[in-house]
Amino acid sequence: MTVNETVIALIRPKPDLDLVVGEPAEAVTAVDAPGGIGTLTSYATEVALPVKGTWKNPAIGSARADVVVT
Repeated sequence: MTVNETVIALIRPKPDLDLVVGEPAEAVTAVDAPGGIGTLTSYATEVALPVKGTWKNPAIGSARADVVVT
């Protein structure tokens, strides 16, 4: 689940700062961040990185990436 949580954090929308009007400066600084990277469909998990074989048919024992963004 940690990989899924990471992907969700990477694609989060830019925060709406109007929702924190009147809050302490520390609270506003904490949410003033850029929007995420990509969309949910631009990410794939457990992608095979073939040591032998091909991309579509990797050999047994090939490494697998936890997250790949395209």
